[in-house]
Amino acid sequence: MKPPPSRPAQRLAVSIVGDDRRPEWSLFLSTFDPADVLFHVPTLSDAERLVIAGLFPDVLLLLEDHPRQFSEQDWLSFMAHSPLTRAVAIYTDWCESEPRTGSPLPGVIRISWLRWWNFGRALLHALRQGSGSPWNLPPTASEEERLLVSLKYTPLVKTDSALKHIAIAAPTQDSFTWLRQAVLPFTSCVSWVHRAIGRNQPGTPPDLLIIDIGTDGCTIEDSLNVLRANLWPDLSPAVPCVLLINFPRWQQVWPLLARGTTRVLSKPVFLPELEWVLAELAQTRDVTCRSPR
Repeated sequence: MKPPPSRPAQRLAVSIVGDDRRPEWSLFLSTFDPADVLFHVPTLSDAERLVIAGLFPDVLLLLEDHPRQFSEQDWLSFMAHSPLTRAVAIYTDWCESEPRTGSPLPGVIRISWLRWWNFGRALLHALRQGSGSPWNLPPTASEEERLLVSLKYTPLVKTDSALKHIAIAAPTQDSFTWLRQAVLPFTSCVSWVHRAIGRNQPGTPPDLLIIDIGTDGCTIEDSLNVLRANLWPDLSPAVPCVLLINFPRWQQVWPLLARGTTRVLSKPVFLPELEWVLAELAQTRDVTCRSPR
């Protein structure tokens, strides 16, 4: 059991239950301030004992490696002692079908490990602010109700100061159209790249590239090579990329995240998650552009 660090009163008390040694959790602790962690224990029974001792978390994060890892009996016993704690299950690829084929824990919000990596900071930030957070809804709220609240919340100020040109590599006009609407608040110029043929391309390379991976199995390296050969020979290999993929898996995603400038989003894309990622990348680029050479 890890001892709780000293925590300022204004911080959000986050508690973690589960084993964080799986590769999916290697990036987990980087998504929030470790000083926010009230305690980290392996089981719900351990968490219940600490709650009985007086350590009440604001948020309980369950690291779900496999289906039925946490029993409903243990969960209900914990909630009986800490009914105001908001619980979130962050699950691996093994558990994504549990709501359809198993018995997910009642009153627990579910989010994939990849969405947490992209969007966890925004969700904790919204909860800390107190208003506008989908996690402030009652535990009985549905996913649809939480989604409607999320669409009304803008966690970061949108800016077009750093991203002057966003290029979208999309397989269809429909895909490009909705992505264009999503990115317009972040840039003054959007171009479409379709099947290695550029359309309406400005002369300068993009500051950010969004690649919607279709059924052709195109990789990020393929896309960059095609864009350099046909459109922008000076396109940097370090250009920030947002990759949209069906059913992303850890083995597929980790090498992409290791690039440092690439984000991966699972399709269908959650619009607030995309907006948060764009805002973070814009801020990062803005800081880079302002840094002295």
